[in-house]
Amino acid sequence: MTGKILHEAENSFLGLEENRSYWAAGRVLGGSDWDFTDYNGKAQLGFLQTQIFPKRVLEEIRFSYLGVSKKENLDIAINSFVTKVKLNDNVATGVYYIRNNRKYFVRAKKEVILSAGTVKSPQILMLSGIGPKKHLEDMDIPVVADLPVGENLQDHIFFGLHSKINKSIGLTQESFKSFSSLISYQLFGTGPLTSSGVEATAFMKIGEKKKENLYPDLQIALFSVILNYNGLKLNNKVRDNYERFVEDVDGFTFSIINTHPKSRGHIRLRTNDPF
Repeated sequence: MTGKILHEAENSFLGLEENRSYWAAGRVLGGSDWDFTDYNGKAQLGFLQTQIFPKRVLEEIRFSYLGVSKKENLDIAINSFVTKVKLNDNVATGVYYIRNNRKYFVRAKKEVILSAGTVKSPQILMLSGIGPKKHLEDMDIPVVADLPVGENLQDHIFFGLHSKINKSIGLTQESFKSFSSLISYQLFGTGPLTSSGVEATAFMKIGEKKKENLYPDLQIALFSVILNYNGLKLNNKVRDNYERFVEDVDGFTFSIINTHPKSRGHIRLRTNDPF
């Protein structure tokens, strides 16, 4: 597995030279922490091209392993919005969902697997009556089970540093939208449209506890694009400072991510409307 991943790392969009440049720079600063490794393997510490499925999220089209399955016992309802899990005697028996402005119910023969992410999973559970009793009562939701759903929320906070470069090897809007990029993607599955932007990543340990175990303190993500933060809710001062450096030019973003934050939060409903 590791050998296969390392081979694919050398065949990324930016190519071996640029990924080796990231790696070589990290070796100067991080030493052996930047050895090539499979960070989803036995030991996470080290450096590798970011592991992604080699199809870009293009025009909001999502490509998944389920999407290519041909099993006769699998139905995939795309563009469906789950609103609630139905429970009988504390047992999940089915799921309500909205599709094409119509409400549907699908009954489970055996079980319901809820896998909707960090935000949507607790939302669906609370809308279904599973959550903190007082909060559900405040939302006028009948309580099925008084459980600490939505508690212990943890996030891996990051900040990015931008830099322009004087070589045309980065990702820009022009490179994404060019005719040659579209042809490369459609015919060969190559080019800028196959890139996630995050070309390489490293997991490192810092400080006095550096040699105690194999669990990293920091993740460093190397984006081969100058990120903009239009989709993030930033206060005006922070946004203004970032936007001063955001241009559609060749460059990269050096992002430092805390993998073990001490802060904890929670998720609560604003309303009992699933939308």
